[in-house]
Amino acid sequence: GIQPDAIVARSEDPLEESARKKISLFTNVPEEAVISAYDVEDTYEVPLLLEREGLGKYLVKRLGLEDREPELKAWEKMVAKYKSLKDSVEIAIVGKYVKLKDSYLSIIEALKHSSVANDVKVKIRWIEAEDVEKYGTDLLEGVDGIIVPGGFGARGAEGKMMAIRYAREND
Repeated sequence: GIQPDAIVARSEDPLEESARKKISLFTNVPEEAVISAYDVEDTYEVPLLLEREGLGKYLVKRLGLEDREPELKAWEKMVAKYKSLKDSVEIAIVGKYVKLKDSYLSIIEALKHSSVANDVKVKIRWIEAEDVEKYGTDLLEGVDGIIVPGGFGARGAEGKMMAIRYAREND
């Protein structure tokens, strides 16, 4: 089989030392190469977590590269700013696949970037386009903005058009 150089172990909480030792023992991977990738509040924290866990230093050593400090100050500043945002806006995303939020991942990430740039936290209100058809545009009341992503097929098209009309006619 293939022998890994490192193990990145996903878990809800940080790996306990005993678990790290056990993984190391049973995979024949050095303990320093067993990296705990536990849940964090936001994906932008993952590079900082992996650095704290020693993945960068281990890979530099393993690959025989020049050891130097990573330049993470700007990244740390961005993450800290994102986590400290107080004011918020609510944006409705009206689509056909709102139950599959990964379908709109690029939109979610763009909203996160814009939230840091504009010093406001973005809260997303997910609205199924067909629900707008059934229940009307009252579902859009109180939002600060509306995004209607493109899509294919007739399902939900009328609800999307209703949302667009509502956005155009209401300030």
